[in-house]
Amino acid sequence: MEPHQLVTVGRRWYLAAYDLERQDWRSFRLDRLSAPMGTRARFRRRDIPGGDAASTVRQGLSQRDRGQQVVATVHAPAEDVERRIGRWAQVAAIDAQSCRVEMDAGQPQWPLFALGVVRAPFDIETAPAELHAMLDDWSERFAAAAASRSR
Repeated sequence: MEPHQLVTVGRRWYLAAYDLERQDWRSFRLDRLSAPMGTRARFRRRDIPGGDAASTVRQGLSQRDRGQQVVATVHAPAEDVERRIGRWAQVAAIDAQSCRVEMDAGQPQWPLFALGVVRAPFDIETAPAELHAMLDDWSERFAAAAASRSR
């Protein structure tokens, strides 16, 4: 791996690097790197496609996440939502009492967990079918559990 540049996208840091095995550019989330080790290997800095590491990382992320995003409207102030799930989502105010939330849906349970801890009503605008199926399943199980408690 030949490191090129650190880049911020949203609230995350990425390393843009050239992968010698794949013979291609890749990006790595810094918070997911574990036990990095220096190799002392010397290399000449390569020109990144387009000349801009940030654009290259953003393009790679958008291609990877296409069709795997959850977009929801949460009926709570953006500051409150940001405080609870800002680490895992992009939060943008719509008005004083609602916000737009975007999250990666690579594993559909995580956006549902995040929306659940917000403690506010929400509408899911865009999500993969698998997330909708999981939401239906969980809704039935939680409703049954709530009904059994009142018996």
